[in-house]
Amino acid sequence: MSTSMEKVPVYVTQEMKKQIDAAMVLANSHSRSDFCREALAFYIGYLNHSSTVDYLSPLLVSILKSELKSATKYICETLYNVAVETSINSQITALTCNYDLDFVRQLRQVCEIDVAESNGIITAEQAVKRAEEGY
Repeated sequence: MSTSMEKVPVYVTQEMKKQIDAAMVLANSHSRSDFCREALAFYIGYLNHSSTVDYLSPLLVSILKSELKSATKYICETLYNVAVETSINSQITALTCNYDLDFVRQLRQVCEIDVAESNGIITAEQAVKRAEEGY
């Protein structure tokens, strides 16, 4: 992008001029021209929005990336903890119930179908109903 600039007359209302002056501090602009250039660049990026990063504040992008990283870490830790608890439950069940391997395989198939059909949302009532119907 060229750094040479061209003067372009722009007419604004007195109210808009006051708003620009007040917003210059927030935008860390050194002049009205600087503020208007930044505002226009933002708006042009918004209109084109082929790349949202062009018009989103770099600070906002940084914050979103940080939050996403934190959420990902939290979800991974939670999934790990759920897997550990599930393993404990499976071990206790295997030690106390003496199910044969064929029954466990059949139960796994039924559970896989139930989870797939319900998107993983299965209530205790549904599980009891399924058990009463037989596998």
